Amino acid sequence: MRTFRIGRPSPAFVVAVIALFVALGGASYAALSLPANSVGRKQLRSGAVTGKKIANRAVTAAKINFSNFPTVPRSTHADSADLATNATNATNATNATNATNATNATNATNATNATNATNLGGQPARTYALATTLQPTTAFLENNWTASADFGVPGYAKDQFGIVHLFGGANNAVATAATIFTLPVGFRPGYLVDAPATFASGPAALGVLQIKPDGTVAPISSGTGFVDLEGITFAAGG
Repeated sequence: MRTFRIGRPSPAFVVAVIALFVALGGASYAALSLPANSVGRKQLRSGAVTGKKIANRAVTAAKINFSNFPTVPRSTHADSADLATNATNATNATNATNATNATNATNATNATNATNATNLGGQPARTYALATTLQPTTAFLENNWTASADFGVPGYAKDQFGIVHLFGGANNAVATAATIFTLPVGFRPGYLVDAPATFASGPAALGVLQIKPDGTVAPISSGTGFVDLEGITFAAGG
């Protein structure tokens, strides 16, 4: 009968066996000696729990406190969309402002034109242009006054603005302040008019021609033998 002889174990084998028993003994002690719910954040080393050590679906949404999570910034695309919206709104606001200004400008122009039309009596401005040629009515001379050969026959005319214009010149052989002629109704002033005029009794001199509301036209100075009527104007009032 053959017999087996067991040899002496090697030192490496002995060390391996001892390590195995220590490891098994420590795990058993930990499992048997730690009470329930005794391991918390203080007992866990930082980084001890990794993704590989957590089973799939072990952590659910109900076990996560989302209130402690920081606010997630909006995406760049959302910001771009907001900027585009703001730009569109700004453009619309600008367009609305421009439209309002254009409307106001048009209304203001129309209002100005309407006011001008009202002030002009609804007539174009050319209607009020001074007539280039007025046809004077020959005045009936009194008190030995005669027409001046140099300045023409004394006369009067009224333009479309109601302004009376005198024409011509008058001579008198005797220096006098007598009435030269009398204006008819419609060509008389509504008040006394003292108009400067050129008089001559010897050397030319400047004098005053008086036109009264009764229509009489006469020099103030009694030493007058000539009166230049050209350029004398006044508003008709009677």
